[in-house]
Amino acid sequence: MPQCTACDQPNIADSIYCNKCGALLDNTITVPQRAIIAPPDPPPTSDDIRALLGLNEDHTYFGPDSRVVLLARGYPAPIAFSVRYESGLILGRLSTQLVERPLVDLTVFGGYKLGVSRMHAELVLRGHSLRLVDLGSTNGTFVNGTRLLPREQRGLNNGDTLQLGNLIMRVVFRHQS
Repeated sequence: MPQCTACDQPNIADSIYCNKCGALLDNTITVPQRAIIAPPDPPPTSDDIRALLGLNEDHTYFGPDSRVVLLARGYPAPIAFSVRYESGLILGRLSTQLVERPLVDLTVFGGYKLGVSRMHAELVLRGHSLRLVDLGSTNGTFVNGTRLLPREQRGLNNGDTLQLGNLIMRVVFRHQS
């Protein structure tokens, strides 16, 4: 019969704790402690996201055979299109009030409800770089969380996050192999 060293109480064989005071009877037994929880990992960087998505090494290259794929948050089907050297593409919403119509209609992604302007932004190709220009939109154009000023141009990279109003999309470049 093990005897408690704290209170001298005799205890039943194979007891781990004293029946009277609750003290540990055998110091060779380890008591499980709470699990140590590691601090959370820092949020992924844009390079981490590109690697996770399996995007190409040269994330700035956009060539004549490349296509833009827009993946909108909450919508399973993407929009894919080409951008030619001679003209840009307007991102916006179709409207009967416009003489000039956007070539990429974001109405299918809920553009009206999410604050996309009729003529929101333009994608232009400069050399082998795809650039985005805000067209004076009401609710703003953002690339990776940074707002563009009206008429400001910003280079786009493969895997960037594009926000028009409250519509958030991932920009992916697809290249012909």
